[in-house]
Amino acid sequence: MLQFIKHLSYGAHVLALILAGAIGIGALISLIVPWKVKFSKRQQPSGYRAAMAALVLAACTVIVTDAVTIPAPSSDARAVVVIDVPEPALPGNPPSLVTCRTSIQGSGHLPAGDVLVIGNRESGSQNYFYQPIVTWDGDKWSAVIYIGGRQDAGRPFIVTAVVMPTAMETYLIAVYHMAQPSATWWAAPGSIPAPAFVAAQETVQRSHSEVGCT
Repeated sequence: MLQFIKHLSYGAHVLALILAGAIGIGALISLIVPWKVKFSKRQQPSGYRAAMAALVLAACTVIVTDAVTIPAPSSDARAVVVIDVPEPALPGNPPSLVTCRTSIQGSGHLPAGDVLVIGNRESGSQNYFYQPIVTWDGDKWSAVIYIGGRQDAGRPFIVTAVVMPTAMETYLIAVYHMAQPSATWWAAPGSIPAPAFVAAQETVQRSHSEVGCT
């Protein structure tokens, strides 16, 4: 609905520009060649040229004002996604501590036909682990992800919110499940290529707790 309103607003501005331009051009023509062809024998009404000049000036004002305030059409319908990671009340706000099995929440919205996938990688590594099971409740989302293992206590990880077409996610899961039939996640040697894109990311740190570690 929000995207529809944005496009409607943009269309109204464009229509205003077109109408103002048409009025301005018509008035300018009438000002430059008034009554020359069909009504050459008539006398111009009093204030005719002033009225036409006022119309041109008004049209130019509308065009300039609308061109400045016109909302740019959405260059794409990309999602808006936020990862809600609580910041400890400590100097410098160090990364939040998370366990092996941790729940990540956030908010946002997705264009029709897209899905949200939550991934993570150890800082300095390019090996990603993605969790496709994301639950939405209105504009809120949540997912349970697994970050590292017992040996990764104290290490920083990057949590990544990736948006991709539904068909792309389905294909990636199917490919990975050919090798790992029971897996509820998939791994990749690098970020997922376009049209997938990273909508948000946050740094967290593995705690020394082994809760949820396998």
